Amino acid sequence: MPLEIEPDRRIPAVVGAVGTGPHSPLVAGLTGLIASGLGADALLVTVSRSDAEDDQALAMLGSLDALAPGAGTKIVRADTAAGLIDALPSDVLLVLGAPGGSWWQRQFFGPGRRLIHRAQAGSVIAKAAPLRCFQAMTDIVPLGRHMQARDALAVMAHPVAVVASAGLLVGIVRRTALEGAPTGTVGTLMEPATGISAEDPIEAADDLTEFMDGSPVPVVDIEGKLLGGVSI
Repeated sequence: MPLEIEPDRRIPAVVGAVGTGPHSPLVAGLTGLIASGLGADALLVTVSRSDAEDDQALAMLGSLDALAPGAGTKIVRADTAAGLIDALPSDVLLVLGAPGGSWWQRQFFGPGRRLIHRAQAGSVIAKAAPLRCFQAMTDIVPLGRHMQARDALAVMAHPVAVVASAGLLVGIVRRTALEGAPTGTVGTLMEPATGISAEDPIEAADDLTEFMDGSPVPVVDIEGKLLGGVSI
C-alpha cells in the first residue's frame, strides 16, 4: 500500500525498515524490487537500542540479504522509530511492514504513525497475505445428478467427483458408490455437498483432502456456485 508517493519524483534510494516481525522478508524483497525498478539504491535498516542487541540485528540483516541482492545494510542506534527516520538519507522511499504487536511496529503504527510521513519520497506498507483458494484453484468438471452411474464412471478422473445443478454444488459422489450400483443415477448415489470458500486460505483444503480421497476439493462462492477445485 503506497502512501504519499509522488510518481514523477526522482527517488535516489529505497529503504526497507526491517526487524523480527513476520513481514520483514516481504519488506526486504519489495525493497529490492522497487529499487531495481526505479534505478535507485536499496538499503535495509534496523534499529538496535543497545550494544546487547547488535548481534541479533546483524544476524537478522544477514538472513534477509538474499531477498534484496545488492542492497546495503545499516544498524541505527536509537530508542524509537523517530531515530531511524532521522538517520535516513534525504529523499528516500520507505518500505515497512504492516502493523503488528511487536515493539518495532508499534513505533510506526501507534501514536507515532505520523512518522511514516517524514520519509520525504513517501512510504510503502507491506503485509504478507496467505495464498487464497481462488489463487490456486483449477477447472473442475462436475457430474449431473441425472447421469447414469456407468456414464459417470467413464468420465471420472478421480476417486471422488463433484455434482452440480444449475452451476451450484449439490453433492459429491464416490467411484466406489457408482461401481456398486452401475444402473443407478448420480443423484441417488451422491453424498451431501462439501466445499470451501474461494476466499479461504489454501490450508482450508487440508481438512477435506482425506474426505475427498485425494480428489480436488471443490471451491464455491458465497452463493454456493461451483468455481473450481483445489488439489493439495
